[in-house]
Amino acid sequence: MKFVLSKVLVVVFGLAIILAVTNVFSSGLRNVFLSVSSPFSNFFWSLGKNTSSFLGSLASAGFLSNDNYNLKEENQKLLSQVIFLQDQVKQLKNIATIQGAIDGEKFDLLPVKASGLSEKDILSVNKGLSDGILENMPVINQNKAIVGVVVKVYKDYSAVMLISSLENGGVGARVIEKDGSLSDIEGVVKGAGSLSFLLDFVPVNDELKQNSFLITSELEDIFPPGLLIGEISEINKNDQDPHQKAKIDPFFKIGSDSFFVITNYKRNN
Repeated sequence: MKFVLSKVLVVVFGLAIILAVTNVFSSGLRNVFLSVSSPFSNFFWSLGKNTSSFLGSLASAGFLSNDNYNLKEENQKLLSQVIFLQDQVKQLKNIATIQGAIDGEKFDLLPVKASGLSEKDILSVNKGLSDGILENMPVINQNKAIVGVVVKVYKDYSAVMLISSLENGGVGARVIEKDGSLSDIEGVVKGAGSLSFLLDFVPVNDELKQNSFLITSELEDIFPPGLLIGEISEINKNDQDPHQKAKIDPFFKIGSDSFFVITNYKRNN
C-alpha cells in the first residue's frame, strides 16, 4: 500500500506543476513547455491510469472474494442436502431388497444408525420407544444378515446385543452347502466376544465343510428363518466330544453396514 500511495502522490504533484505553468506563462511559452513536457505528462497519465486500475482491481478482488465465500457456503449446504437424500434413497432400496428376499414375507423395517459399541458387543442405535422399538426385536443389515437383538429400549435410543456377544443365549442355525443346497445339519450359534462367534452342538458325525454358509433355522425364536448368519471358516472336531464346533466369519460389519430393526415379526407356533 505504501508503494501505491507514493505513485498517487507523484501523479498529483506532476499534474499540479503542469497546471501551474500553463496558467502563468503565455500561450507560446505554454506550447513550448507542453511540447517538452508531453512525454512526462503521458508518463504521469499512464501511471495514474495504472494506479487507478490497480486500486480498482483490489476493490474488485474484495467483492469477488466475498462472492466466492458465499458460493462456497451455498455449495456446502447443497452437498449436505444431496448426501442426506442419497442416504434416504439407499435406505429405501435396502428395505425393498430385504422385503423381497425373505421367503416372500413382508416385514416392517426401521432404519437405525449405530452410535456406539461396548466391550461386551452391545451396540447402541439412535432410535427407541418413541420410534416403536421394543425389546426382543431382531436387527439385521442390508444384506439380510442377522446382527443382534434389542435388549434394552429408552425413549430415543436402544441397546442391541450382537450375536457375537458372550451374553448371547444362542441362535438356531442351519447349514447351506457351497453349491447353495440346503443341508440337514443344524446347530446353535454362540457368541465368542470381540465381534466373533462359533457354531456349536453339531453332532460329531455330521460332515461340516469350510466355506459353507449358515442361515437361521425354523426352530429359531427371535429371528425369522432363512436369514444369513455367516460363513464357516474353521472346523474343530474332537472324537472324544459328541459335538463339533466351527468358527464363523460374520456377514455384518459394524463400521460400514446399514442396520434395520424388524418391528413386526411374530413367530408362528
